[in-house]
Amino acid sequence: MTGLLDGLVREGLVTRIAGHSDRRMFRIQLTQAGQEKLDEVMPEYYRRVGEVMSVLTTEEGVDLSSILVKLKQKTNVFE
Repeated sequence: MTGLLDGLVREGLVTRIAGHSDRRMFRIQLTQAGQEKLDEVMPEYYRRVGEVMSVLTTEEGVDLSSILVKLKQKTNVFE
């Protein structure tokens, strides 16, 4: 993860902001260039996700959404 973030920082897409209480922690913030890049790539990303999801029926899409919500509620076990 650090290597990926280092690359994004080098490219000027994100900045690291030191944590207040724990110096080992930091927040990642998009720069203006990062936001512009995100705005550029997201339409294609959504198009591709839509293409993948198009194989599901409406009912399957609703089921998948419910399953993902249920799984998301348990992601706190990784914290």
